[in-house]
Amino acid sequence: MADKELSKKAERRQRTIEFLASEDSLEDLFAHISAGQSLRDYCVVKDMPYSTVQSALRGTEALEARYQAALDARSDLQRDKIEEIVEQVERGDIDPKAAAVAIGGRQWLAKVMNRKRYGDQQVVDVAVTDKTRLHLEALRLLARRPRAQVEVAQVPPVALPVKELDAIEAAFEEIKAPQDLDG
Repeated sequence: MADKELSKKAERRQRTIEFLASEDSLEDLFAHISAGQSLRDYCVVKDMPYSTVQSALRGTEALEARYQAALDARSDLQRDKIEEIVEQVERGDIDPKAAAVAIGGRQWLAKVMNRKRYGDQQVVDVAVTDKTRLHLEALRLLARRPRAQVEVAQVPPVALPVKELDAIEAAFEEIKAPQDLDG
């Protein structure tokens, strides 16, 4: 009995390895996911271990990108189904309360499948540039140039010695430093 179980596991493992090595099989998998079938359901139908297939899909950047594209298409399918439900409510084919439950479930699925597009959170990327520091650095560079180069660049001549620039920078740092309130 144990040999038969081991043989069945080995056969299943070999079938999964061959499946993952075949481009046609992977295309079939991604097509099914894009059409709305879950990876878990696909693995059950094909009698393959879900965790092995999922790990393989997340194992390389190329496969992960293709899998994510299929999941994105699947989330778009949920959006399309929501539109169908709304149209059925408008025609009077579905009770609005039942439709609200169905729409809520499909919205949740779309959010889970594609957080970037349908999620509640927004990602805001902010970059802060300290213009004062940039200005001081530009002044320092100008102060170190020979006068002829400054005039060629058509920049008004700046005759601040490096010592004065250092004093300006030190004053700037004091302003930026947090004040000690204790005393």
